Amino acid sequence: MSDPQPDAFPRANVTAHGPRASFREARLAWGLAAGSCVAAALIVAWALAGSGSRVEVRFLEGHGLKPRDPVKYRGIVVGEVESVGLAADMSGLVVKARLLRSAEPLARVGTRFWIERPRFSIGEIRSPGTLVGGCYLAAAPGAKGGEAAHEFVGVESPPESVSDAAGGLEIILECDERLGLEPGSSVTYRGIVIGKVLSVGLSSDAVRVEARVHIGGEYRALVRTNTCFWRSSGIDMSWGLFSGLEMDVESLSTLTSGGVSLATPDEPAAAVTTGRRFVLHAKRKDEWLSWAPQIALGSSLLPDGAPRPQPSRVSLSWREPFLIGSRLKQVSGWALLMEGGILLGPADLLVSRESAVDGASNLAWRGTERALSRARASTHGQIALLDVSISGAGDARPWPATRTRRPDEPEDCAVFADPRKPATALSLGRLSAHGDAWDVDGSVSFDDDWHGAAVLSRRDGSLVGILLVRELETARIALVPTLAAARGDQKDPAE
Repeated sequence: MSDPQPDAFPRANVTAHGPRASFREARLAWGLAAGSCVAAALIVAWALAGSGSRVEVRFLEGHGLKPRDPVKYRGIVVGEVESVGLAADMSGLVVKARLLRSAEPLARVGTRFWIERPRFSIGEIRSPGTLVGGCYLAAAPGAKGGEAAHEFVGVESPPESVSDAAGGLEIILECDERLGLEPGSSVTYRGIVIGKVLSVGLSSDAVRVEARVHIGGEYRALVRTNTCFWRSSGIDMSWGLFSGLEMDVESLSTLTSGGVSLATPDEPAAAVTTGRRFVLHAKRKDEWLSWAPQIALGSSLLPDGAPRPQPSRVSLSWREPFLIGSRLKQVSGWALLMEGGILLGPADLLVSRESAVDGASNLAWRGTERALSRARASTHGQIALLDVSISGAGDARPWPATRTRRPDEPEDCAVFADPRKPATALSLGRLSAHGDAWDVDGSVSFDDDWHGAAVLSRRDGSLVGILLVRELETARIALVPTLAAARGDQKDPAE
């Protein structure tokens, strides 16, 4: 047997990698690793940059709040709930939440947190939006400049709005039984709501029932030492031989949950102060309905004798281009009639819009509607003056020119919008000068319904500005122009 030839077997060619190739591959691997680390660090930094402080809030009840529910302030998401758990001593719950960087000022002393959820009472549903969107953690900031804080005790109910408490009168009504009263029940005078019931409970000795009642500041003069209070059922029935059965229903809320009515004799006694106690009668006496005292109403926020402004509701509507046609746009707010037939209010309510089709807008005021052009109103910053004397102001009572001035620096103020509702007090500490306007601290909340409200000085009752709240992060007070400037710039042509 002969030996096989060398070419009969397969040959393997082995190529050795040189040191240059090994170094190149290692450098590539390390580069990829370093790049991944940098990318991860950037992602973490980006996430941390958008998040702010953590806060812990203690509650007695959770009301269905859960992780990932939002934290909101004035309807805007400012954070997220991270966890909801029992407190170490089992006395309640601890909610941990992370705030956005932009909402860090909420983490300060005085901030109040509560769980916003549907609240049902007879005749009223509060926070109906949470029926669909679920519960969330709501916040109201403490005073500006407060020290940082990260642990809070939550409140069970939303804090009362500042307008409910400003300049008001708080009294106690005593009765033998509850008489169907609930917190939030209305207090009326001649069918007009002038206050509400704050709380109902037993007296300290459990002998009687006490209802704590708040009366709006401008109506506190109606309450005198000889005023009589009774429980109003909301429905009044009478029978006559010729008239038959007559029924008078005040409102659904009063009909179902009851309320309190009051009357003051034709000869009013002395005014009362906070804490005064009255008897709440189960039924009224017929003679009480015949009382008709002449009592001057006003606001305790202003000096004695200072008149209360009566802003009017105005709406500006226009059509603007949309796709191949146009669409109707409208904004509403308040404006104040000045002496000389000049309407004073926000410029976005009294000046025709540039985007309007044909350059014209319509202004609705006191039951009439008129066309506007941009040349009609004179603007002074964010407020405007419009001549309405040509079309007439009807029975509107103009604001006197002698009670208008331009202040040099912020001062204590009172804000007036809807004449049927209480005014709101604004202290000097809540205001900061910003050019020709004053910025209102974010802890004082105003919604769009206050846009155009009249702002008066509490020192002398003079008109000093107009409140602006639409499309602003915080409310702002635009200072009124001097009378000379307003008259000099006003060049509105007659219609």
